[in-house]
Amino acid sequence: LWDLRARRSLALTTPDEILNVTYSPDGNFLLINDKSETVRLIDVRNNKNHIMASNSFDQQYWVNEVVWTAKGDGVLMCAGRQASSVQEKGMLELIAVNTAEGAAELRSVLSIVAHTANCTAIAMDPQNRHFVTGAYDASACIWDAQELCCLRQCCTSLEEGIGNLGFSFDGSFVAGVCEVEGRNTTARKLIDISAVSTGETVLKIDSKAYARRLAWHPRQCVMAYGGEKLQDESYRDRGSKSEVPVTVVTLQAK
Repeated sequence: LWDLRARRSLALTTPDEILNVTYSPDGNFLLINDKSETVRLIDVRNNKNHIMASNSFDQQYWVNEVVWTAKGDGVLMCAGRQASSVQEKGMLELIAVNTAEGAAELRSVLSIVAHTANCTAIAMDPQNRHFVTGAYDASACIWDAQELCCLRQCCTSLEEGIGNLGFSFDGSFVAGVCEVEGRNTTARKLIDISAVSTGETVLKIDSKAYARRLAWHPRQCVMAYGGEKLQDESYRDRGSKSEVPVTVVTLQAK
């Protein structure tokens, strides 16, 4: 944990390798998930930095990205479930968060089958009206954040599994990129930007590299993304640095 004002850092030891980290809306708590398919709640008030509660899922579950709800009393988690006798499913989990001292709890209250394959990406609209999910089946869906119902598909030009999603500052647009695996060097290097109101693609950006992560400016229609050029799996394994710097894109209405 980095204190930008004091220019110092504090270490926090967790039981397993961390996959995702996200702050609560009030900045008092961290939610992390790790490779043991466990979600953990951490109190970071006054440098306490201790694990308050955890929720472990069975090994048939793949725990992926998480986002907080607007009030900070719950989180939405995208996940995958597969059993030997059941077809793989992309899941959306609603987890209630209790941060009271001595009664802290992470409790699953709702499970929804959201996609036909592992649900890998999720993002919340800054206005807290919608959220979007994406999966390995190359589908992305816009949801009503209050009713938890799927409204429409988006980012339909993407042909590989969804790797990352993000909303513009006003919640009008959502951008998506693919998670290109291993030696699939023929996959199109594409960023899809869709209108939230219709789900239709309004812009396709052919990038010079496979975009891995994207982020929107908090007050303007400006988006940045970072990626890498992969020739094959050994290229990544050799630890070579990315040839592609962070790229900034400005969107202007005609």
